[in-house]
Amino acid sequence: MSTSSNEAGQTLVLTGGLVRVDESTTAEAIGIRDGRVVCVGDRRTVSQQCPGAREIDVTGSVVAPGLIDTHPHMLHFAMFAAPLVDVRDARSWADVVDAVRERARTTPAGQWVMTTPVGDAHFYEKQSWRDLPEGALPDAAALDAATTEHPVMIQAWAPRVPNHAAFNSAALTALGIDADAPDGGGVTVERDTTGRPTGRVSGAVNNYYNHTHDDHWAEVWGRIPFIQPQLLPPAMNAAMAEQNGLGVTTIYEGHAMDPEHIGVYEALDRAGALTLRVMAAPEVLGSATAIKVETPDEHKLAEHLAKAAAVQGDRGELFKVNGFTMAATGPGYNGHLAMREPYTGPYGEPTEGHWFIPPHILGTALREAAERGLRVNLCGGGLKEHDVVLGLLDELRADGVLNGGEHWIFQHSIFLDARQAERYAEHGFDMTVSTAFTYGKGEMYRERMGEQVLADLNAFRRMLDSGIKVAAGTDWGPKNPWESMALAVTHTMGKGVRSNDGPAQRVDQQEAYAMWGRKAAEVLGWPGIGDLRPGSHADVILLDRDPVTCALDDLPGTKVTATLLGGRLVSGALPGMEA
Repeated sequence: MSTSSNEAGQTLVLTGGLVRVDESTTAEAIGIRDGRVVCVGDRRTVSQQCPGAREIDVTGSVVAPGLIDTHPHMLHFAMFAAPLVDVRDARSWADVVDAVRERARTTPAGQWVMTTPVGDAHFYEKQSWRDLPEGALPDAAALDAATTEHPVMIQAWAPRVPNHAAFNSAALTALGIDADAPDGGGVTVERDTTGRPTGRVSGAVNNYYNHTHDDHWAEVWGRIPFIQPQLLPPAMNAAMAEQNGLGVTTIYEGHAMDPEHIGVYEALDRAGALTLRVMAAPEVLGSATAIKVETPDEHKLAEHLAKAAAVQGDRGELFKVNGFTMAATGPGYNGHLAMREPYTGPYGEPTEGHWFIPPHILGTALREAAERGLRVNLCGGGLKEHDVVLGLLDELRADGVLNGGEHWIFQHSIFLDARQAERYAEHGFDMTVSTAFTYGKGEMYRERMGEQVLADLNAFRRMLDSGIKVAAGTDWGPKNPWESMALAVTHTMGKGVRSNDGPAQRVDQQEAYAMWGRKAAEVLGWPGIGDLRPGSHADVILLDRDPVTCALDDLPGTKVTATLLGGRLVSGALPGMEA
């Protein structure tokens, strides 16, 4: 009889393959009991320490600790994708129309039918609608061939700006986009020779991260049902299964987490439905999903801090809430990243970025956090933003409010010069990073900000050499963690041949792997994950290759054949065990 876990008190020994205990330690066998690692070592020693154990031969596999993704946005991407028809692989307008027509057949008249973007999402475009033989997104007339009884939208996904979306005629009518609809707020309506909208729009037309200052387009975009909560439960189950299949056993949901988002994870934890460990941090004065830009004040800050403090706590071995997050600025694609020198914004305008949380409000929040003993996560990373944040930290240190032992986190830290890295290390900061900002945005940064900024982009080597602990996460992608590991070494810029692997960036394969394991656990402050040392949680993955020693070109193709969370099989298969 197969089972998803070894029985309580029973010891399980995996032998015959290579056991990668952490980035620098290997063994021949591992013993597991009651969800924990009890021993690792050579086969004979482990067998002696685990008498009566059930042995499973994993010859040909590498046994490794489950990965830790410190910036997956798992809930958000599941939530946004849940209602959508998947047309990412469409090769023509006909493919899109057929997919929409099929969904419309089972959708009540009047309800929206929405699709993913055509091609790769977000900004790391290996293929897009530009590669369609028609050279454009389908227009309203084409989409009307799928259905006239449902509003239809081909979505654009953040944070790329300008971006492109398309509607059918029913959607144009529902949104009031007609011949009199104004351009503005970063939105341009494509029109035919008579002035009538064609159905295609461009500019700030994303599902989030639009941040318009225009009341008209904020109201229009607010009518689109991007989120449909009733679809979230199955979407979350699918998202967790996807993560497990990639070898991820712990995630850090530390950005754009509203109280209701944290409530979703609480409900999953109470129901015993989590198949990975989750640490979350609520957002304070968040702006990622806001349609209309509003400048916060001290009253709003106090309200948000009180809510953040109320949800803190260790819910057990699978779910924890620790600290809060603030994103003072925004993405570079939108022209919101705060840099020292003016750069070109999405519409050709000069910009030095935008502060959604003014520095004086940010300073108050940092002081309040220190006094309440709350861990701070800052999310962003323009050079000017770092200058301002470090100035605020210096003031708090001088006032005796901070002592450098708080281990606060800076998420992304997209750009970072040498002195800034040293100063963050002096303040005891840890960092989470994503190769997405080089792979997906490197060329955009170069074009809009200038060649010189690349020297400070994703400066992983600089961080490590300054004494900063660094963890990795996927963020907008690529979602394959093994590909992200390889990109941390190569610093490849998109689908081009250029690599931004300068002296401030270059790390080796072992260091890149550690950012997804032991170092990530240290950054989160979560003992017992990220390695397979005795006493650690038995969060175990079986791989077809060793991610530390395999050829770098082979790393992205790493296959996960089984994933165990606390000794419980949650993905794949082992002899006598099924997920």
